[in-house]
Amino acid sequence: MAFRQVLSSCGVIDLSTTVREAGKRYVAFTSYVDSKCALQFSVTDGLRTWSKDFDEVALQKCREASAVATLDAYLADIKSTFQSGQPKLSVLPQQTNLILPPDIEFELNESTVHVSKQLIQDLVIALATKADNLSTELVATKRKLEQRQKDAVPDMSSTSAALYEPELKKKNPGPKMKRQQGRSLLNPSSRKRKAASGVVFDEE
Repeated sequence: MAFRQVLSSCGVIDLSTTVREAGKRYVAFTSYVDSKCALQFSVTDGLRTWSKDFDEVALQKCREASAVATLDAYLADIKSTFQSGQPKLSVLPQQTNLILPPDIEFELNESTVHVSKQLIQDLVIALATKADNLSTELVATKRKLEQRQKDAVPDMSSTSAALYEPELKKKNPGPKMKRQQGRSLLNPSSRKRKAASGVVFDEE
């Protein structure tokens, strides 16, 4: 697998985080340099920039110095440290050390004015792109939540109608059946039988 693909799959290209050092705020960030096939680590205070490129061989040497078993594990440590906001700095006159606890450290050299301008410009564009992507994801997530809420709420119009219908039937039970004269209440289809009066004897 090409080195860039390894870096991309491990998510270490275009990382960024803010770092405070001696009361001053810096931005530490990574990028990929196509012309050198290298992962670049940079730090800037907005005016000055320190950076250094690491191709696969150089990064493997750094991994060995940190006693990490594999390059993937090493890159995972770098990503985790950036995302958790744990990087530290040691700012020196001509050099800045980017420290990624517990055991990773990169010595970065101060960039020229021209290179600094280009790095800061690339950083601004990268951060703006991230902000746009997050806004798009936020809108999409909000729409999904709204749709789920709509799906979870029952249709009150149909529910109300269903609840109201039995009440309506109770209030309006419909026309009563008139019992025909001589018909039984229990069995309207049969006529009432007259009670037996016994045998009637003629009086003399």
